[in-house]
Amino acid sequence: MKNSLLIVLLLTSLSPLIGQSSNYLDIYFSENTSEIEEQSLEALEQLTNDIFSSHIIENLVLESFPKSDKLLIGDRTEILREELLFNGHKVNRLIHYKKLEHLYFDHVAVKNWNFIRIRYDFYSVNKKQSFAFSKENRYEKTTIETNKETTLYLKKGCIVDIPPNAFVDSNGELVTENVIVETLEVLDFQDAILNNVTTNIGEHFLESRGMISIEAYSMAGEKLSLAKDKSLSIQIPKNSKVENATENFSIYKGLLVEGSYDWILDTVSLGTSSRTIRKLYHWEKATDDERASIASQRMEIIKKWEDKGTKKRAIRKRINRYKHNYKKRHRKYKERKYKSTKSDRDYEKLSKTMILAKAKYKWHRDTSSLQAWTNYYKFASFSLGMWNIDRMYKTNRKTQELAVQNNDQREIKLMFKESFVLISGIKKNNTTVFPNIPIDEEIILISTKRNSEEEIEFGYADTTTGAASYTINEHQKYTQIAYKKALDNLLQKE
Repeated sequence: MKNSLLIVLLLTSLSPLIGQSSNYLDIYFSENTSEIEEQSLEALEQLTNDIFSSHIIENLVLESFPKSDKLLIGDRTEILREELLFNGHKVNRLIHYKKLEHLYFDHVAVKNWNFIRIRYDFYSVNKKQSFAFSKENRYEKTTIETNKETTLYLKKGCIVDIPPNAFVDSNGELVTENVIVETLEVLDFQDAILNNVTTNIGEHFLESRGMISIEAYSMAGEKLSLAKDKSLSIQIPKNSKVENATENFSIYKGLLVEGSYDWILDTVSLGTSSRTIRKLYHWEKATDDERASIASQRMEIIKKWEDKGTKKRAIRKRINRYKHNYKKRHRKYKERKYKSTKSDRDYEKLSKTMILAKAKYKWHRDTSSLQAWTNYYKFASFSLGMWNIDRMYKTNRKTQELAVQNNDQREIKLMFKESFVLISGIKKNNTTVFPNIPIDEEIILISTKRNSEEEIEFGYADTTTGAASYTINEHQKYTQIAYKKALDNLLQKE
């Protein structure tokens, strides 16, 4: 009965729900102990990974029931609170019901009150959504509710604020049902190359600071538009190394023509904003000083219990419970190795479980591996489509027409090492030509040819402009996944 009830409640909690919902999960403990049963521990982990990590959580309550041992409930509640807090979720209320009429199911059906109920409300918007990624074009797809304001936190760091009632269909009618928002972030050379997005503008080219595409579709697949009185607020992360972030940069709108974008200058103004960066922690051995602090705090807690008259046997049982729960966490976090979070909580701070279990491992803050995105470019979009933060590339150096031998009619692109400039050339007979290229510019020529859905030929030349003609001699065959890895290795070296 106990296990079947847990499965039903878990399936209820983890089903796709829309809007605000009130849900619960019953966490069972081993009889007469504060040890969480393995099945409930797995259910709790699934709940925090699948629901809590992708929704706004409110009114997080722990409920205990009649016929429960109050002292034991106290220990169980404390352990469960720490388990939730350890995953970044703070309990708002504790409730111990004294009358059966407060229960939400037939109490006769439950013979063993050996559980604590986690009750919570959650919203399916205003936090990072669960995304489905296209294998080919790496778009992110998010289903949102149109009657509520929504904030999308995209994978590479872009943020899109969508107002309520923002979309209309082809007839101009307001869409009131759920909408699929499809986004693509192009923030570096790899994004641009894999998604065939270049910065050509006529026979000249733009220097980019990042691009984003936003489209919306009805659940039936109809392409939607932005309502006339609505706008999206878009924030694109900027590299902290770039000074004078908005100097001479403007917003360009991309028009897709025969598989590539033509860029048109837009009148939207470009500003900046700042947001808190994510924090990264590693699960590593505690230092000698930390171990000494743990031992000292442990003795203080034990002394407080002794001063209250708690018997030594009861203290040993409590400590064993904390040790057991810490071992479970250690196994999980040792395999996980790191935690990335936006939470204000300091994970380096020692928890009661760590102190009483004499923890040998704990979370340590890592400040060396964070992305260098602390500030954002910000602008308003009054239509859907592709947007690019750009300026015309200008140089005082002499320019030339650069030709690349291309007997096999491969797709050849030219990228500048020092600026976000990626150009597609013009095919002329057995060459690909790039006009108006500055002399003495460090570049990489990238050559690709798709042989099949899974096989790509890839080659490159790392060189400096100045010669009239170039050749890319060596090409290798790659699977789709191996090609992405080879491209990533090439760009990481630069």
